[in-house]
Amino acid sequence: GWMSTDSANVYETSTETLFLGRQDAMQRLSLAPLVQYSKLRKDKSKPMKILEVACGTGRFMTFIRDNLPDTECTAVDLSPFYLDKARDNDTYWRKTRRQADNL
Repeated sequence: GWMSTDSANVYETSTETLFLGRQDAMQRLSLAPLVQYSKLRKDKSKPMKILEVACGTGRFMTFIRDNLPDTECTAVDLSPFYLDKARDNDTYWRKTRRQADNL
């Protein structure tokens, strides 16, 4: 089940297979309304905040950060194993982003 390290390790491959290679594309479709909302917000003195519930391995959160880098993001999941993977994805994203920003 989803309450295991093994499940967390194969989650992204499993969901890509389940959705015939379209999971990332489906998640990116969710970005358009978030970006649109960020542009229409009246009070831009504070960063927009997003809470992702049932974040799995946190991959979608990296898409949000790529498109809305000033947004405060919080991701939660019931599985501590998936949250570990989400932290790994977040660490990788931050490292990669810092490298890209330093180019």
